[in-house]
Amino acid sequence: MMDLREIAARARRGDVEAVRLLHFGDGTQRESDPAWAALCAVAGPRFRDAADTWTPQPRAVPPGGIDFHRLHCLALDRLPELLALLLPEGQEGGTAAGAWAWHGWHPLRPELVQVCLLGGTWTEPNTGRSGRDLVSLYGHMFGVGNGRAARMLAEWLGAEVRAYA
Repeated sequence: MMDLREIAARARRGDVEAVRLLHFGDGTQRESDPAWAALCAVAGPRFRDAADTWTPQPRAVPPGGIDFHRLHCLALDRLPELLALLLPEGQEGGTAAGAWAWHGWHPLRPELVQVCLLGGTWTEPNTGRSGRDLVSLYGHMFGVGNGRAARMLAEWLGAEVRAYA
């Protein structure tokens, strides 16, 4: 298997195949790969547990229901733009756990938020808040519930919020 850091670097340069590998994997279980855990585990046990045990997988969504997984994947494809909107101040870098993350904040809300640049899991170390997807991050930053956040994020993405029937 190719080194995850190399795949991530290729994805950031726009390599479509690398983006596919990061999003959908190569058929191996990421959570059993120590390199994946090292890259996605941001300092703090709650976030590390979320990153280590969660592999994005589509769930059955009833017709007309909100497809959170699809919205998360679409947002992950545009992560640099989303971070520029939500957390414009900050920097990319490692963490004490060796993760590849964005350490950022918004000028109107100066709490530090760390976002895993590979999977989109996030944590706010000073408050203990964390989430497994970008829909929950969007909701957290705007102070709205997940349903409202999904609608707002879908509008920003130019996507349908509802699952296809």
